[in-house]
Amino acid sequence: MQYDLSVRGKWLLAGSAVILVALGAGAISWLRHRPAAATLRDEGAAPAQGFTGPNVSLPGRIEALEVVAVPVPFDGRIESFAADVGQDVNEGQLLAEIRNTGLESGRDNSLEELTRLRARVSSMESARIAARLEASRAKESAGAARSQMDAAQKELQRQQLLYGKGAAARQSLDKAQLAFEGASEFYDGLAKVSAMADNRAMELSKELDALEENLRQKIRDHEDTTVQVASGVVKSPVDGYIAARRGQPGEEVTMDTPDLFQIAVNVAQLRVVLEPPPPVLEKIHAGQQAMIQLAEVPDPIESKVTDVSGGKVTIEFASPNPAVKPGMTTQVVIKLN
Repeated sequence: MQYDLSVRGKWLLAGSAVILVALGAGAISWLRHRPAAATLRDEGAAPAQGFTGPNVSLPGRIEALEVVAVPVPFDGRIESFAADVGQDVNEGQLLAEIRNTGLESGRDNSLEELTRLRARVSSMESARIAARLEASRAKESAGAARSQMDAAQKELQRQQLLYGKGAAARQSLDKAQLAFEGASEFYDGLAKVSAMADNRAMELSKELDALEENLRQKIRDHEDTTVQVASGVVKSPVDGYIAARRGQPGEEVTMDTPDLFQIAVNVAQLRVVLEPPPPVLEKIHAGQQAMIQLAEVPDPIESKVTDVSGGKVTIEFASPNPAVKPGMTTQVVIKLN
């Protein structure tokens, strides 16, 4: 009987040990998984923030309400950037440099063409001046010849009158006739020379007018190209805060590329844009109360849902702190009602 009790005691002790080991292992396992479970519950729950009833917490991104877009001036390559996202800039401050070697070559070639064209215009102006001077001299000579011809004609008429009355010899009449014919022929020759000189001067004048018009057009084209090349030095059109920038130095950009820079001009007026999943989006509508949580601001910013459209939720608010800038991320609690 004593043997049986001893054996039974040993079995009881062994069983108790097994139970203790099992309980210890369970306790350790419970303690090990307890923080994770609590963490999951904390992450899944939306902070009430003073709201009563159901609410939802969503991540969002802050944007500026007033943004000035700085476009790509022309197709080219980004040479360098002088400003980055998050930087305050002043009007006229250098932002970037864009280059287009083809455009620059066109500007240089147009300048060379202008130099040649100006030389042609200058030469033709000199030729026109000379032609006009020649035409003036020819006209003056023709005028003198015309006076001589008129005088010879009057003398011929006088001799004809006298000869008709028998008061002049035939020889005098013939001499007057020859003098008139000579003066007339001389005048006709000079008149033709004068007409030719006038025509030459007129032709040169027309050619010069066309050349000068071409020069004016080339000057306009060159100025436009020069301005376009100069626009590659991109400067800020306003005072503001760089909210976005596109591209990297060395990359090719085109005028179809979206805005090179986006500059917020009033960082006191902002908005949060949320993209909740469809089941949550269905419960959100304009006018619902919202609280915006930012690390830069100790207290939540109270606001309301401004718009719900296109799968996005917009909440506008006035920034209470200059440290709050576009591009920051935030957490927004919306009261569902």
